Amino acid sequence: MSLDHISKTLLLLISLELFSCFKIDTEVNQSTDIILEEAPEIVNLPACPIYACKPDNVPFANDTCVFYDSKTNTNLCSPCKDSSTYCEFNFNSNFSCIPIVEYEHGESNPGEKCRTLSDCDDAFVLSCTDGVCQGTVAGKSCDSATFCNPGLGCISGTCQPLTKSGSKGCLSDFDCENGAGCNITNALDFSSNLCIEYGSVVAHEIISTCINSVNNLCEYTYCAPYKGLFACTSQLKTVGNIPAACAAENAQCTSTSDDFFDPPFSFSQPGCQCAYTETGTELYCDLFNGDAQYMAYYKLLFEWLQTADAKKCNTDRRTASRCIESNWDKKKYDALMYYQANAYYYPIIQNTEPCVLNSFLDQFYGMHRRAYNQDNDSSANILILSIFIIWLN
Repeated sequence: MSLDHISKTLLLLISLELFSCFKIDTEVNQSTDIILEEAPEIVNLPACPIYACKPDNVPFANDTCVFYDSKTNTNLCSPCKDSSTYCEFNFNSNFSCIPIVEYEHGESNPGEKCRTLSDCDDAFVLSCTDGVCQGTVAGKSCDSATFCNPGLGCISGTCQPLTKSGSKGCLSDFDCENGAGCNITNALDFSSNLCIEYGSVVAHEIISTCINSVNNLCEYTYCAPYKGLFACTSQLKTVGNIPAACAAENAQCTSTSDDFFDPPFSFSQPGCQCAYTETGTELYCDLFNGDAQYMAYYKLLFEWLQTADAKKCNTDRRTASRCIESNWDKKKYDALMYYQANAYYYPIIQNTEPCVLNSFLDQFYGMHRRAYNQDNDSSANILILSIFIIWLN
């Protein structure tokens, strides 16, 4: 498991398939079962799973970090003691500490670091030269942009230079230079569409596309129908204070509204999440892109996309954490991962015990402590972890 993959650990909680299940030793499993069975069975289980620190009288093997008891829907957590390991995660299962591997064979794309060719994805990469995976050069044939070296897109079947911001010539973001996206006015005519810098279109300005109410050309990322076209919204955020409590898992949460639109537009999402607490009764809404935590993340993400370092990434991989880590300043990369995690996982890390965070997110909990120069912090709303909400992959 690579450091890049570890930076996506908790993203599995939402959608990604990072980890498989590692069972603890049978002997330990049986021993723990006996102890847990001595406790009275809970007749009315709480709405959410329980996450608690391992009691001292519950024996775990050295490589066990979480034991799951299905009778009580409880996860008992014990952080990995060896800094060269991390806690592999899977829902409703026992987890074990397994070794961290710096490189995952066959996963680096053009523009990303490698030691040997075997570290690169052989579907897209031709060689590992000077520690970087090399793809297809300009003028050569390609099946998709992922084949091409940084600075190139797959246009009309060959790797060609990306279109600069402010110029026409795109059918998707990946035809534009890495700091810009494609404002598509004609999905069939490459020459009609303009590349525009990410985050540069202010509220209530017209844009051509709006998918699921999101367009990253917009300053605040949300968009809505407007007079037969679309327009960027103002800063839509949580109504009232955060964290915003909600009633049931996956219940709808709705943002503030923008009265510029008729009718007024607000963003709604099934974003009610269980917090990882000892009670199993706390549920909170996901944050919205206009909340301060997300705005901090997008500000730094858009900053990355405007750097010369971002141009070292393959166009398809412009927001991939592996390529950002390969090419950007480490402190800024860590900050980006911190901001993303703090926003994306905000509802589930409220009132969470440090031992629970440290079990599921040991690498990033350590980054959190270093960032704040603290040895212990029970506040979960500044958790460290990587990953990307929709973009980082």
